[in-house]
Parts: sequence; structure tokens; C-alpha cells
Amino acid sequence: MSIERISREELDSLVSKVQESREKNAKGGRIALISDIHSNYWALKAVLEDISQSGVEEIFCAGDVVGYGPRPNECCYLLKALQIPTVMGNHDYSVTFPGKSEFEFNSEAELVNIWTRHVLDKSLQEWLSFPPFEYRNDGLYIVHGSPRDNLGEYVSKEKSEGIFGKFFESEEGKDLELAVHGHTHLPYIKEIGDRIVVNPGSVGQPRDGNPRASYALVNAETELKRVEYDIEKTAGEIRELLLPEKLASRLFIGG
Repeated sequence: MSIERISREELDSLVSKVQESREKNAKGGRIALISDIHSNYWALKAVLEDISQSGVEEIFCAGDVVGYGPRPNECCYLLKALQIPTVMGNHDYSVTFPGKSEFEFNSEAELVNIWTRHVLDKSLQEWLSFPPFEYRNDGLYIVHGSPRDNLGEYVSKEKSEGIFGKFFESEEGKDLELAVHGHTHLPYIKEIGDRIVVNPGSVGQPRDGNPRASYALVNAETELKRVEYDIEKTAGEIRELLLPEKLASRLFIGG
């Protein structure tokens, strides 16, 4: 089974819209944080359109561009075209390095990772294989899981102070101001002294009981944002591709 690709013209139109907004807001200092897109194009499109209206200079991604969802090519294309700094997620790693991942996936996730591996364009597989496990730049640190287990560890808000607090005290983390991670699909902001830890939540598969796409904005203040998108479209595509029904139905409840 297959679904019709989103046209390159439509994708490039969205890219141009976001790029124009970033150029307009250059040196404004506001950044957007996204994570766990999971091949949900309609959610990513809605988030990028919202970002383009939010005065954002730069966008960063905390991994898991693929997995679970029906449109890995479109999602990878957008991040590649927009040159969004991205770290490796556990699903990304499983898709691009089959047999090497130590992370244990449930049967639905493993099935979709195998399917993604077969449908993802070669050039985009190559792009997806290159993100680093950690990203550092000017006081900013991004990882998918945690500093001590880049791909696998789930860090809740309750555990974040112990894990990231210790990291901030280390030689590797002493100069950081903002740490970002994903993986749990649960958005939060945590202040640890004068440092901030942010999980922007999931663009493509929220799990906090709120089905709207999630991301974060950071400037003088840090803000978690939620964006409506056409869940019916993504769920319908999952069903049309005969991917596991659970991956469609859970989108409506954000869980």
C-alpha cells in the first residue's frame, strides 16, 4: 500500500515561508524547539506555520524525525531543506542503522521502523544517518534522551533536576545555560538554579493527554506551545498504509 506524496512545490512553499520569517527575525534571539515529529507531516506543517508567525530566528530539533507515522520522506525533506540542527533519536538510529540499536522497541514501533527503512528515499536516509548524538552551541545543549544515555533514557520533569543538575556541575555541562531533550513526548520546563531544562514535547505523537502538536519557544522567557492540526488526515494515512491501528487511534487522545 502507498499514499500520494506531498508535492515538492507544496513542500518548497512551506520551506520558503519559514525561511523568510527567519531572515526577517535574524538577530532577534528567539528560538523554537521541536522534537519527536515521528513522520507526522500534518502536525509538522502546522507547527512550522505557527513558528513562522512567532518571530523565530532559529529552529532546533531534539530527534526522532521518523517512526510511528506515515510520511517520513516529507518530514525529513523539510528539516533537511530548512537546515534545522537535529540530534539523533532512537527511532532515527534504528531506521538508518538496522541491527545496531540497543533500544528495545515494541512490535508496532519495530514494524513501522522496518517499513520506514524501505520507503525512505536514499538521499534522506543518508541525511538521517548523520545527526550527532549531542549538539552544543553557545550555552545550548540538545540531546534526545539524556546526557548519560543519549538515545535511551526517559527523563521526566521529576527526575530532571537530579540528572541535569549533576550534568550542569560537570566539566562538560558547567558552561551551559539551556538543556533540551525529547524522547518522553511529555512537555515541561524546569529551572535548576540559573539554568533551564526544556522538553518541548512531541510534534507528531503527544502523550500528555493533549492531542495538539507541541513545541517550545525560548527568548527572554520560555514558553510551551500547542498547535491544532488535522489529526484525521494523519490517522487516515496510517490506516490507508495498513500500519498498526493503535498508532492512528492514539493520536486523537494524545496518549
